[in-house]
Amino acid sequence: FVDEETLGKLRSLIEQSGHWAEYADVLTIQADLGVGKPQKMLLLERAARIYAGKLKDHDAAVACYRRCVEFAPGGHDFFFKIFVEAEHAGDRKTMEESARAFLLGGTNYADQTLQELLGKIATESDEFKGVLHQLITLFLEARKSDLAESVLRFISSRDLSAHEFLRYAVEVFGISGNLRPLKEYAWNGFRLLKRRNETLRFISY
Repeated sequence: FVDEETLGKLRSLIEQSGHWAEYADVLTIQADLGVGKPQKMLLLERAARIYAGKLKDHDAAVACYRRCVEFAPGGHDFFFKIFVEAEHAGDRKTMEESARAFLLGGTNYADQTLQELLGKIATESDEFKGVLHQLITLFLEARKSDLAESVLRFISSRDLSAHEFLRYAVEVFGISGNLRPLKEYAWNGFRLLKRRNETLRFISY
């Protein structure tokens, strides 16, 4: 095992020589040795930042952050980091998996983050709609009606079968006592449903 002082000297040499790949490899090897979980996470995070920032090897960064999840209770923040690196790598599957894990793993994040992640993984699949159902339920149970409302706004803006979530809209918007957004949501849902029915009738001719 290489101590922190030696690692610091090694980093200084690397900065002069530019051999960042070798340094990242040293850090991951260090993490494999018999050190405690906090130290393992620290080493792997360092390696991930080097892979992503210096080497532009986002797949390697994802691999490091995945290992961090093993040592962190819940791994919530690391899922977001995995998402960011997977997006850079163009790995759609990992983006979707990590975004779901991050969003469903807690409720302590901003509305902007919620909207951004949903926007980047949105599809019309039943699987994605299932995630939306889970999120709204999670937020209602955590009494985070503002985030539940945010999900409903997202659904309405994307025409993602808004009518299927109408029962949630009644509950969520009813909490605030403001019926105007509920009316707007219901109207958008029924408008979409009508348009889809008209399209189906057109196709059947």
